[in-house]
Amino acid sequence: MKTKTVDAERLREARGKNSREVVAHALRLRGHATDAKAIWRWETGKNQPSARVLPDLAEVLGLKIDDLFEGEAPFRSGKAA
Repeated sequence: MKTKTVDAERLREARGKNSREVVAHALRLRGHATDAKAIWRWETGKNQPSARVLPDLAEVLGLKIDDLFEGEAPFRSGKAA
């Protein structure tokens, strides 16, 4: 069975969040130690967001958590951020 993953870059750009720093800042305001480099790692498949970040990531992008897992995604490493 294929593991479902998050396509953060596609979702970020589709929601008008054209800067990794904008998303990182919004997540930091919600208490997450996230920077633009962490988001780049999520988008390139070098890492994955941790489960505790997902609700806030979905909120920042204006999505439901389930929406984060639809479509193809670059996150394949299985590591958490």
